[in-house]
Amino acid sequence: MFILLLLVPLLFGCGFVKNDKEIFGVDTTKSLKGLFASGVVLHHLSSYFFTDRFTTLGLYRHAGFIMVSGFLMISGYGLAFSLQRKDGYLKGFFRKRILPVIVGYYIVAVCYYFLYKHYNMLTPDVFFNLVTGISYWFIVAITVLYIGFWLSFKWLRPKAGLIACTVWTLLYMAFMLILSRRSPYAYGFWWSNSALAFVVGMWFSFYRDKILAVFGNKYVLWITASALLFAAAYCIAANRPETEFSTFLLQLAASVGFCALVFLLAMKFKVDNFVLRSLGSVSLELYLVQALWIYLIGGGAETTSRALIGILKIVVGSVVTAYAAHYAGRLVMLLINKAHDLIFEHNKNGVSN
Repeated sequence: MFILLLLVPLLFGCGFVKNDKEIFGVDTTKSLKGLFASGVVLHHLSSYFFTDRFTTLGLYRHAGFIMVSGFLMISGYGLAFSLQRKDGYLKGFFRKRILPVIVGYYIVAVCYYFLYKHYNMLTPDVFFNLVTGISYWFIVAITVLYIGFWLSFKWLRPKAGLIACTVWTLLYMAFMLILSRRSPYAYGFWWSNSALAFVVGMWFSFYRDKILAVFGNKYVLWITASALLFAAAYCIAANRPETEFSTFLLQLAASVGFCALVFLLAMKFKVDNFVLRSLGSVSLELYLVQALWIYLIGGGAETTSRALIGILKIVVGSVVTAYAAHYAGRLVMLLINKAHDLIFEHNKNGVSN
């Protein structure tokens, strides 16, 4: 119950949508990113620690891919929304959107490097995983998806680009499924079971008005169907072997159902919460750093009060470190952008001379 009470303050600032323009507005999407990032932290806490003393954490035991699905849906929606409304959006896209993800990862990877070195865990395999990012699947997945978006719409018209990006995502999922058959514990379904949400968000954005009309016409029917699809697929998948392909299909259905449910709820309710917006601004870094604090603090507390203190240390440490990594990343990107502008200006002057 304590964990549920912690989430109550996150509901402050919520309200009803007054018009279609408020549906999936900037504040709502950023707040939702913060909410889903918080869900990922709780998922990892429930997976490894504290479930005996705080049983409500068990609610998040299998919710990781659902939280990531929500994040990826909003990311896909936001990219497609900006593409349709901002001229020259893809100009410098790699430097503005993809490179910050990579830079952010390596800033956090440096922290993991010193942690592993301090505890004499820096084996060649661990170092290789740090350099390549394989151990942190989300950063690889989102980079691949962003590259697919960039290439698809750089060379194709919007509708053709949407189809191409969908195919790219499906090919990524198929490739990761093949790897999962070879090594199910290194490349498990988590690499692919939420990826489709990225293009679901894009389709929502491109056909927003038509989807709003269809959903709005029989709203109760659609939200009931989405909730049932999500709940049924999620609950069945949670009780099936993690390595069976049928489990993956159920997780995929739950992911799509959850995306539809979030969009339908956003048609009626808006989320505008300072805490969630703040977490949403560092959601990527929060995904990366929380495992660091879970490892440092651990879950072997002897009493409930010490376990509670452990949870609070992990949460506070993760948020503070996420902000530090975020601003460090912004500083690095500022230097990169200045170097880029200087080189570009120098080449431009050289050509003109």
